Amino acid sequence: KPAEMAEKIAEGRLKKWFKEVTLVNQAFIKDSKQTVSQYVESNGGGKVTDFARVALS
Repeated sequence: KPAEMAEKIAEGRLKKWFKEVTLVNQAFIKDSKQTVSQYVESNGGGKVTDFARVALS
């Protein structure tokens, strides 16, 4: 059993990491209940090909 638990823990950590570092898996800024990919699909589909990072100071 411990090996199975370790595998599930590692899988959970990997999913959390992907959610943080990939754009399409992050929460959509205007509606945090949706991910970016869910928002794109609900608005006629399409494909995210590029993004820009903006920092305000």
